[in-house]
Amino acid sequence: MPDASRADSPPDSTVAALPRAGRPSPAGPRRRLRSALVGLLLGLALIFPAATMAPWSTDTAAAGRSCTGWTSRTTPPKNIRVFTPRTGKVAKVNFRRYVAVVMAREWPAYLPPATLEAGAIAVKQFAWYHSLAGNHRRGFVTRSGKCFDVLSTTRDQLYQPHKARIHSRHWRAIDRTWGISLRKGSKGKFFLTQYRYGAKVRCGRDADGRRLMERSAVSCARKGYAADQILATYYGPRLVAYRSDGSQIAGFGKGTGIAAAGPGQGASLPAADTGEPGPAEAAMAELRAERTRLPVSLQLALRPELGPTYGPLVAGDAPDGLTVDGPPLATGRLVTARG
Repeated sequence: MPDASRADSPPDSTVAALPRAGRPSPAGPRRRLRSALVGLLLGLALIFPAATMAPWSTDTAAAGRSCTGWTSRTTPPKNIRVFTPRTGKVAKVNFRRYVAVVMAREWPAYLPPATLEAGAIAVKQFAWYHSLAGNHRRGFVTRSGKCFDVLSTTRDQLYQPHKARIHSRHWRAIDRTWGISLRKGSKGKFFLTQYRYGAKVRCGRDADGRRLMERSAVSCARKGYAADQILATYYGPRLVAYRSDGSQIAGFGKGTGIAAAGPGQGASLPAADTGEPGPAEAAMAELRAERTRLPVSLQLALRPELGPTYGPLVAGDAPDGLTVDGPPLATGRLVTARG
């Protein structure tokens, strides 16, 4: 490796090439200007510490080790705190809503159902992990002292409710997998489910035991893999899954695990971030039974209290956050979930 400390030092042979007296070197003023700028930057760094120049604090003592402080590893949290750097605000978001919005931005609705189900588990557990007591990352607190669990950017997962188009296929994947959590290793550790967009390679070719790769997972689904087989391919070996009642799912990873887990806990999205229930399931079932090809605007005019064809509206999300059952609308390609 080159010696960086010597990179700007001229070799000895350049001493003889110094300019003649009376002809100042053009490098002299530039060197003095460079030194002055370095001194100015160092002075600013002393006057304005890095913590005050960032959108959130980097003071490790300020953050502690818990924010939402959820304790269950079998039941997902009710809410999660999301920080949006663009606005500088922390929002307390209903957890199911958060998962749905991320799915709409990171996992397009046109993907095979098995891939969407695997993605729904990965999205859910990635955020769930960061909401747990003891897993809060140091520095994830605003300058005003408000803590948060995740960022709304691709540093964590892309949460953009104003741009999300949540399809019924997203809800179906979330509902089918809501009661499932993953464990790994001989001690059954609840782990961070990272994922990436990945490369267009054959099923499992880029598996590393830590990340779910979306593009090659599509290849797995096209080969006939079920969601639990896809998860075992990328997060294995020694991957096990549990239901929300704490019981282990027998045969998970062999193509029957998702079905064996049973349906998710509730299919409706709350009407607000407070956790209050949305319209009754009976009303939703009635609306789904009456599905038509009417324009969205007409459907809303007929039944404004419900979404066009699937699920209730979320306050503040219309019209961009509508859950529309129709052609694939999701276009988000920034699958990251970094860790």
